[in-house]
Amino acid sequence: MSRALRRSQQPATVPTTESPVGNGTAPDRRASATARPEAARLATWLPMVATLSVGVVVLAATVLAARWFDEPIATFTRDVQDYAGVPWYAGAVNTFNIMAWTVLTTLNLTVAWLERTDRRRLIVFGAFTLLLLVDDAFLLHEAVGPENGIPQVLFLGLYGLMGAALLVGFARAPRTGRSLAFLTGGTLLAISVFTDEFVRGRFLIEDGTKLLGCLVWIAVPLLSLRRPHLPG
Repeated sequence: MSRALRRSQQPATVPTTESPVGNGTAPDRRASATARPEAARLATWLPMVATLSVGVVVLAATVLAARWFDEPIATFTRDVQDYAGVPWYAGAVNTFNIMAWTVLTTLNLTVAWLERTDRRRLIVFGAFTLLLLVDDAFLLHEAVGPENGIPQVLFLGLYGLMGAALLVGFARAPRTGRSLAFLTGGTLLAISVFTDEFVRGRFLIEDGTKLLGCLVWIAVPLLSLRRPHLPG
């Protein structure tokens, strides 16, 4: 009885809650709300600053190249057809091929950023197609290399090694659509290289198979997308 009486006389404990202001929650929220507009402004300006910086670097390199080669600026900036005095449709297939290389390289690197499973392979593939893009646009193995003491065989050997390394990776799953697209495109490009080196004057076969091989290769990154990536 006495124990029950003592228990009833003990003061009841009331749970206490700390004020949001006391533990720093409210200031943190205000700081977070202030930081969001700043982050949004940074996210808006950063891509524009980055792309403009690339353009400024290209223009500065153009000025330096004009002085180095002792050529007028127009040599580097004007359209080739206008500068060379050839019809506007001259080199149309090659121009389209360069556009296709650009699309292929962009897709490879974009899908590599989106998909984790094939990221390393697509990055290597993107670097390979970027190299082929630069070669096709600026005649690396046909003009730039030989004029500077680098034979064509070194370029072709490098391209062959990179293509073989990619082939090993795609050949591990030969029945997938990506592997089939890579093998088909690689075969067409190999025919183009063979025609360029050993069959002279067959420009439709040489340039046509190169274009077809590049277009087929565009299917590789597209088939690597496993699900749609929508904003939000």
